[in-house]
Amino acid sequence: MRVALDYRPALSRPTGVGRYVRLLARHLLELDPALELILFSSSWRERLRAADLDLPRAALLSDHRIPVRLLNFLWHRWRFPPTEALFGRVDLTHAAHPLPLPNAHGRRCVTLHDLYFLDHPEHTGAEIRRDYARQVERALRAVDAVIVPSAATRARALARFELGPERIRVIPHGVDPALLEPPTAAELAAYRGARPELPERFILFVGTLEPRKNVALLLRAYAGLRRRHPAIGLVLAGAAGWGPRPELPAGCVGLGYVAPGQLRLLYHAALALALPSLDEGFGLPALEAMACGCPVVVSSAGALPEVVGAAGLVLDPHDAQGWSDALAALVESPARCAALSENGRARARGFSWERAAAATLALYRELVER
Repeated sequence: MRVALDYRPALSRPTGVGRYVRLLARHLLELDPALELILFSSSWRERLRAADLDLPRAALLSDHRIPVRLLNFLWHRWRFPPTEALFGRVDLTHAAHPLPLPNAHGRRCVTLHDLYFLDHPEHTGAEIRRDYARQVERALRAVDAVIVPSAATRARALARFELGPERIRVIPHGVDPALLEPPTAAELAAYRGARPELPERFILFVGTLEPRKNVALLLRAYAGLRRRHPAIGLVLAGAAGWGPRPELPAGCVGLGYVAPGQLRLLYHAALALALPSLDEGFGLPALEAMACGCPVVVSSAGALPEVVGAAGLVLDPHDAQGWSDALAALVESPARCAALSENGRARARGFSWERAAAATLALYRELVER
């Protein structure tokens, strides 16, 4: 079976979608030695090189020096050039976003991570605002299958689009095994030496700094926490996204983009992860934090309650005082933190990238053999 996976989100400084693509590709190659996987990339400045990929075996690389915005413009409007002109005929193409690759032959599959970009186009960048709202529904009707990471996202997609339920497959994300090894004291000391601004004890936030992540509420909640516990810091791990950058109060440190290897250190060092998002199609940082034994406090929006279950604290994303009180209670109760840590690890064991890749591979075969 010959499959092309759109690898562009994973090129550099990958966030949630980019990490999804990287980890999915790695585990697909591990599972099926006969799978011929093409990793497609398009960028004017960045090159996709085999030496930069952490893969268990070689994949076919289709790397093109075409500006991504130009190619998207051509694809989203005229579905030109067909992918066959870039990497030949395949049995199936898989796009990690809801607009499929324009292959003239073979099946098409897309991943729909969430619907926030449709509900709040004012919180999106120009390209998504210009193309996605107008084209997504038509595109989803035209593809052979839609992968979603949660039952919550599936329910919203079925309510919004005219899609048969059999065409939407729920395949949850997993945990990167590289995150699970607790850092040594030497590793933590070296990291703290490189980031002297890192507080000794801190609450952690992981995600792009954009309106959907509701960082403004977290900052208000932290102000209340700091009045009660001035020694506790707040660490924001994520690059600035769409919208104005938040003004950080005293005690709050913005690290910018943090690579996955350093996220491991933060998950293991933090007192708790706070994720007050207004919407999440899955919530990968919450799962990863639980797998590392970091207590999690998440909002009741989107798929976060589905991912966390009873293993974390689930709060109203509009109640700053409630968030402040919950974080203070964790600071004041090591026993409560220990219980959440244990429950989170147990909960996270139900998710793995091996299972996600196996379900995705089964879907590929089902579509190709149909």
